Amino acid sequence: MLLATALLMAGCGSDGSDTAAPPDREPEYTGSVIAVSDGRALVRAKGDACGIWVAPTEDLKMFRAGIDSTEPTDWSGFVKGQKVYLWIPGPIAESCPMQGAAEAVVFAVP
Repeated sequence: MLLATALLMAGCGSDGSDTAAPPDREPEYTGSVIAVSDGRALVRAKGDACGIWVAPTEDLKMFRAGIDSTEPTDWSGFVKGQKVYLWIPGPIAESCPMQGAAEAVVFAVP
């Protein structure tokens, strides 16, 4: 529900460009930030033993989504314990933890 609200709010007041909202598909991974190191963040979903190390793509879009608003943000939003939704367009390395590059990130704000 929060993600749907965030996606709708992200499009409000938009100039129609694709930078105003995350991609129009379900996120490839959702979890909580476990660690941030060397320009990457380790995100782990509940019940996932490995998680994923995610790095930014060149055109990364990042948003902070609350109940009543969504606003652009930056990589500094990766804080331990923060819930995030990740859109990962390319291949994901099947290591443990996995590795991929994020196209878009939405930080869930309680």
